[in-house]
Amino acid sequence: MATPDLIQLSWARNIQYHYNKIGFRAAVGAIFSFSGKMRRISLTDAQNYINKHPNSSLVPVLQKKLSKRKIDLMSSEVTSVSISNPQGQLKRLKLEPFCMDYKQLSSRDQAGKILFRADEILKSHPELPGIAVTYSANHGQTMAVINCYNNKQWKTGISGSNQAEVMKEMEWLQRDGGRFQHLQHRVRIAPLSTMKYTSFNMKKAVTDQELKVSLDYLDKLIADGWQVLGWQTPVSLKNKDAPFAVGGGVSSKVMPEAHKQLIQGKLIGYQGNNVRRPSDRG
Repeated sequence: MATPDLIQLSWARNIQYHYNKIGFRAAVGAIFSFSGKMRRISLTDAQNYINKHPNSSLVPVLQKKLSKRKIDLMSSEVTSVSISNPQGQLKRLKLEPFCMDYKQLSSRDQAGKILFRADEILKSHPELPGIAVTYSANHGQTMAVINCYNNKQWKTGISGSNQAEVMKEMEWLQRDGGRFQHLQHRVRIAPLSTMKYTSFNMKKAVTDQELKVSLDYLDKLIADGWQVLGWQTPVSLKNKDAPFAVGGGVSSKVMPEAHKQLIQGKLIGYQGNNVRRPSDRG
């Protein structure tokens, strides 16, 4: 049975009750032996609970697990930004593969991981205009995202499930007063149109031209100097011909195979196309 790292906040009061009734050891056992029905909470929510309830008996337990999660998030789970070449210089990827395990990380933790990485790259390479992350979009979202950025706005307002939920959380973390407010306008979504909705809310494949709109936008970002994080998952990495997390979920049933191959080929091509920058010297 999988053991969650942190308790759900909705269970905090219940665990506190157990602590008061049966003691600390039993309460800790209740926290870490509870079944996998309990969804992981985010680092941010755990920290907020600690801040609001500093005298809670749960705080030492949460702090211990929180510390471990932060270390994992900021080090071992974050891929390297650059690679060495035989001359001792460093090369930069136009597109950096970026793997996240949605089974192990909440949507907010995935969003935080993206922003941690973007912040790290931009601090090392301030000459970059920004960082973009690939996102499987319906075509309506693609057009909304592009229009948002063309109008010099940063918040697209994307919402939904799976990757869309991560993008929503990412923008929440960039809100005014948020930890990553400084990344407004410097982190963008790179939408890839995988499907569209009809007027009757039916799912349908995008046309070749609609797909081209999203691919052209990706090309423009890279041509303008943006570094792209190519979203991957442990599941997508099992397919060496399609290692990027694009076209899964609801779009998989309507997306033409030719479109899948075109997108994957584009991303793989950018992954292998290294760009040398002045600040990439060893």
